Amino acid sequence: MEGAEEGRRRVAGFIGAGLRDGSLAPVIAETFDGLERITDAHRLMESDAHLGKIVVRVGG
Repeated sequence: MEGAEEGRRRVAGFIGAGLRDGSLAPVIAETFDGLERITDAHRLMESDAHLGKIVVRVGG
């Protein structure tokens, strides 16, 4: 499966370059500040009512 490995390398290179130059960026659905909001974040994740990443900021 050498072709599959080369394909994975090419995709990883494409994604890495896009993240570095800003042409690709993650979509953030919602950000929760502090571990005390972890229950809210988990509830949102379970609801499937989001599009993008759920971020929990810990510490300062």
